[in-house]
Amino acid sequence: MAQNLRTMVMALLLVSSAMVAGISGTVLAQESDYSTAPDNTSDVLAGMDGSGTTDDPYVITDVHELQAMDANLSAHYVLGNDIDASGTESWNANMEYSEAFPMVSEGDIITVDNTPIKEITDATDIMTGESVNVSIADAESGNITVEESAEELEITYTTGENGGFDSIGGSERFTGVLDGQGHTIDGLYVNSDFDKAALINEIESATIENIHLANVDITANTATGALLRQAYGDAYIHNISVSGEVHGETWVGGVIGVTESNSTVTQVVSHATATSDGSTDRGAIIGSNGGTLTNSYSAGQEPVGVNAGEIVNTYTDAASVAVNNNTDGTITDSYTLSSDEMTGEAAETNMPGFDFASTWTTVLDADIDTTADGYPILTANDREAQLVAQDVYTTPTYTLEVSTVDADGNPLEANVTVDGQEQTGNTTTFSLENGEYAIEASADGYSTVGETVTINGSSETLELTLTEESDSDDVYVQDGDGNDVPALYSILGATIGVVISVPVFVVLVILGSIYVLRRD
Repeated sequence: MAQNLRTMVMALLLVSSAMVAGISGTVLAQESDYSTAPDNTSDVLAGMDGSGTTDDPYVITDVHELQAMDANLSAHYVLGNDIDASGTESWNANMEYSEAFPMVSEGDIITVDNTPIKEITDATDIMTGESVNVSIADAESGNITVEESAEELEITYTTGENGGFDSIGGSERFTGVLDGQGHTIDGLYVNSDFDKAALINEIESATIENIHLANVDITANTATGALLRQAYGDAYIHNISVSGEVHGETWVGGVIGVTESNSTVTQVVSHATATSDGSTDRGAIIGSNGGTLTNSYSAGQEPVGVNAGEIVNTYTDAASVAVNNNTDGTITDSYTLSSDEMTGEAAETNMPGFDFASTWTTVLDADIDTTADGYPILTANDREAQLVAQDVYTTPTYTLEVSTVDADGNPLEANVTVDGQEQTGNTTTFSLENGEYAIEASADGYSTVGETVTINGSSETLELTLTEESDSDDVYVQDGDGNDVPALYSILGATIGVVISVPVFVVLVILGSIYVLRRD
């Protein structure tokens, strides 16, 4: 009978715990298909969080919403999370479109919706069924010249076999704000026979900041870059990093194709490779610089192809030159030294123009997250990403010291377990990465105690107090004549699955129901 009662108690505790805690499950979200471009960017924009103002920017959470910036080129945007753009490799490739234009006359210029035009495959007057002579006037703008009149002209055309992401803005300039909030856009692909090749085609007096572009694959013609094709006016580009490949014919930049006067580019890190078809107007950061580039660096390649503006506090580890062609530009406190001269403590000595107090920091082998001396990095940019790119990063670990004492504060030898590591002693130490950890300490004759600790960039100490366990056989209630009598017990801290021992029959209250348990 006693065994049956114990079984009933455990079952009731399990049921009551489930009722209290509730039943939780995992709902799998339906993934959207990002292997094709969005059909209507205006519809996508309408469904996004935010309203596009400074105080309530549109929030971009996927690559379709990134493309939807096309629908409002003056709005404020932020990235709400990292964006997987790898699906853009299959966008807009081998696309064929048909559009109808009523009552057109010889010499008219008509404009199709999808650009750039690769080829016109058919032009027919659908009222007569006869072919109509037309020609491409401006492929990038989608303009077609009508050379014969038609009542209802149907144009069939292709936008090219290359495809990829459609650079935001096209022939119109972006004038708003895009703040990546430190998030990454990974795998952006653009392959164009025309001049539209970048995340954003052209900007004017716009702000783009706090964005990381990883593993880009960009190919186009003139003025090609991963982030921007061309920057005009008081454009401000800040805290950007890029890795991947960018290729074009001329004015090719790993980050930006061309910057005009008054534009400012600052705190940019480029591990991108910029290549061109025979031209030297290529640089890991900017192809042709007419503005100001400051506090930036590039790996393996000169930062600027052609410089007619200013380059300040910028370096490259290529040990070559800061620019391929300096035409009427200025270069101040910028360095192309040897590796030994620019790594570790030597950097601060050999690069005196850099502000190592606030803008730059040296990378030392003695740092907790490095494996060797490295090149200077920007304090405002992601430290881990910069160290990983230099191949000197290691995951930092910190020390957790756990001391165990009894109720009187005396040292107590205990078994302490943290993250699968077990040690015995009154003081134990563990080497841990950043994160949240459950700690458990136990000793013979003492209750087991648990604690949670968070490691966040520093070592921690923790003291755990263990109390002696009580003997349940010494607990009993008697009446005045010395006889055992029923008693009402409050059971606190009961653990599911543990048998509760009682010396007499007990009234147990679980979720409003009363159960009387009698010891045999």
